[in-house]
Amino acid sequence: MDPAEFADGPGTIDRYDGLPCYRPASLPPEIEYTDDLLRVYGDAQYALGRLATLHRNVDNDNLLIAPFVVREAAMSSQIEGTNVTDSDIILHEIDSAPERSAADSRDVREAYNYVDAVRQGFERLGDGEQLSVA
Repeated sequence: MDPAEFADGPGTIDRYDGLPCYRPASLPPEIEYTDDLLRVYGDAQYALGRLATLHRNVDNDNLLIAPFVVREAAMSSQIEGTNVTDSDIILHEIDSAPERSAADSRDVREAYNYVDAVRQGFERLGDGEQLSVA
């Protein structure tokens, strides 16, 4: 470990058995409630209120949830080094072998598996099952 890489981090560098070890700052962090932070918080609360109102008027919850799940799957897979887009995932759902952009079919399938797992989770919660850490 190069201690210089962590010099600007929120924690400290301590020595243990003569080796430098990074010790992260304790959680939760101290938050300074600036005007900017409170304004963003207020905007987020307003947007959630609008979404809750919209939710009451939509018969199919999946119409609201699906775009967020697809976006999360695409972004998570990109963090892992893939080139999967939202469109790739949606096209995979329609046709398991569609024309694709630059995405590898294994990468698209992996991202789609994420979407499928979230949907199955929502279905099970809807059927009365409970969340478990086991």
